[in-house]
Amino acid sequence: MELLGKEECGVANESELKLLRLLIPVAKLYSAKQAIAVASEALEAFGGAGYLEDTGLPRLLRDAQVLSIWEGTTNILSLDALRAIERSDVLGEWLSDVRRRLGGVKRPGLSPCIEQTLSALLRIEQYAARAGKAGAEFQQAGARGFAYAIARTEAAALLVEHADALNDDAVAVTSASRWCARELAPLVEADAEHREGSQFVVRTAIPE
Repeated sequence: MELLGKEECGVANESELKLLRLLIPVAKLYSAKQAIAVASEALEAFGGAGYLEDTGLPRLLRDAQVLSIWEGTTNILSLDALRAIERSDVLGEWLSDVRRRLGGVKRPGLSPCIEQTLSALLRIEQYAARAGKAGAEFQQAGARGFAYAIARTEAAALLVEHADALNDDAVAVTSASRWCARELAPLVEADAEHREGSQFVVRTAIPE
């Protein structure tokens, strides 16, 4: 939101504009998928009552589902993030930005979170280098997982910064720790064998 506000006010510098170009499609695709998951869990928590229209919960789930369609489908937004990376060094800018922000975290209890986030950054960086050499098909087939990795890692960095800023807030530290304990960079090695396997599954599942 800060980056968007700066851009709208015309005060964003070149580095911030690059970050915004990458993070807008990433934030849209990941927040839309998270909204669907959260709405589904909320409906399930109410049991049978959650399935009834008069609770309002089914409408929340329908409204959440439209986000990943109306705001751009997940695959399209993943390719948009990929285009941004191809056209300028937005990925390098983002990697440097996250590392800089994590370097400013002071609270010792957040060290494991920082290590996990930095590890995810390294995997993303190495994957991007491999993908750049492997060609367009490899990049496009793995674009969704790549965008998810960026989203989860950016969220990890934000949670760590938030916990550090709040000092002795145990809830914030626990939240950051639990988020960082998950797989932050679910990358897909979409080599020729992987792509052939995907095509086979599609051909088998959809009769001619």
